[in-house]
Amino acid sequence: MAKDRKKKKSDTNDNKSEVSGTLQKYELTDDNSCNAEVLRNSSQSNENQKVVPEQQCLEEEPPLSRLIVVSYNGDLKKGIFHGVGSLLFANGNKYKGEFIDGKMHGSGTFIWPDKIVYEGEFFENRISGRGRYLWPDGSSYDGEVLNGLRHGKGTYVSPNSQFIYTGDWVNGTRHGQGSLFTDSKDEPSYRGDFFNNMKHGFGVRRYKSENIYKGGWYKNFRHGRGLMRWINRNETYDGDWEYGLPHGFGEQTWHLKRVQGSQYPLRNQYYGEFVKGKRDGYGTFIYASGAKYVGHWKNNLKHGDGEITFKNGRVYKGLFQNDVMVDHPNFKIDGLVTPDINSIRTTTPIGDISGSVVMENGGTSDVSTTNTISPGFKLSIDDILDNFPPDQRETESIQVKFTILRHVADLRLIYNFYASLGKFQETENTFVMTRLQFWRFIRDCKIHQYDLSIIEMDRILALQGNYPLHMPNDKFLFLDFINALITLSYKLFSKDFV
Repeated sequence: MAKDRKKKKSDTNDNKSEVSGTLQKYELTDDNSCNAEVLRNSSQSNENQKVVPEQQCLEEEPPLSRLIVVSYNGDLKKGIFHGVGSLLFANGNKYKGEFIDGKMHGSGTFIWPDKIVYEGEFFENRISGRGRYLWPDGSSYDGEVLNGLRHGKGTYVSPNSQFIYTGDWVNGTRHGQGSLFTDSKDEPSYRGDFFNNMKHGFGVRRYKSENIYKGGWYKNFRHGRGLMRWINRNETYDGDWEYGLPHGFGEQTWHLKRVQGSQYPLRNQYYGEFVKGKRDGYGTFIYASGAKYVGHWKNNLKHGDGEITFKNGRVYKGLFQNDVMVDHPNFKIDGLVTPDINSIRTTTPIGDISGSVVMENGGTSDVSTTNTISPGFKLSIDDILDNFPPDQRETESIQVKFTILRHVADLRLIYNFYASLGKFQETENTFVMTRLQFWRFIRDCKIHQYDLSIIEMDRILALQGNYPLHMPNDKFLFLDFINALITLSYKLFSKDFV
């Protein structure tokens, strides 16, 4: 009778050990290919991204279903299991560990017939607390468990340690903050947020090719705001993403390695709108030669109304179709070579006082000007010279030119320093200054403590340069930087000398 009571008591307690639900096999699918290329230069189309599964899944935690005790060997208290003992169940399961009041409670080891082993804490016939699962294929889990499921902090290791996850778990799934190791045990391939076994939220992904993505994720896709660095191609993209592709507003940069002091101090750079990984909409492309295109794009090509400012400051406005000027279909623009513009009608903000232009028929008027510092560097000071009597304009222009020439080396060092603030430091490259960085320069020099505030200065420069007000990410070429300093100097100090 006592044995029957013990058996019934055990059956009753074991009935409470049922775990509601079991862990399914969740396939871990990586985001897009490690080498997925979503951006090419302006004359190339995008490569398709490939989805590469990591070919790993999480082993299941087996449930404690209805367990019928066949035999018990261990301590008893008033006829029930209490202390240390071992159980053999009818289905072949085995338990060895601590008991309290007839229940598995405390530290113990549970072994299933298929050789899955759990070592750790139990709470009233439930696998809960801190423990370790061992599967026959060599995979393991070490961490917190609740009702038989991974829950809390823990580490899962796949067979041969090909896949390791350490971090937060909720009801058997990767959920919360965690790190994923696939290519190296020292550096995680992904560190960040998880939701229901997927990369979701904010995270940093390091690819096998050493390329790095840092930003938002949505269901294993790069999504939201993010920065991608293609180390193997010296390219970056910083901006909006949608389902693994640049989509929205972003900035794409081609870093050009160069010899110190070479004639190409800039990098190729585009900032503007993207659609499904391609430049599409309105945007600005700054060429390494110093030329700049502002206008519309379609399918990575200049398409629609646009404006090109050439290296020497001349401007062409017109219609583009499939990357070609409609009025000049044979004219090509290369980001690394200063274009020959002799056959194109352009306006010139820096010509002589009479406003010389280059004619369509190939002939050119006299474009010699005292504002020219070098063949590819001319000053936009005609609006300022208009305030002087005609017989004084040439003298004033020469004085400004000589002043700039005396200090141009220092001015370029200042420009490069402020343009590099907040950027990855790469000694073989320089950077393009933004208006925000220019405002920082104004503030550091305390220029705003004179008669004009920074906002008022920006209004003056925007009116002169014909660009929108208060655009902190707008680009400032070195020529723009020099012209801005001349304009502000005149506005602030002209009354002291005129």
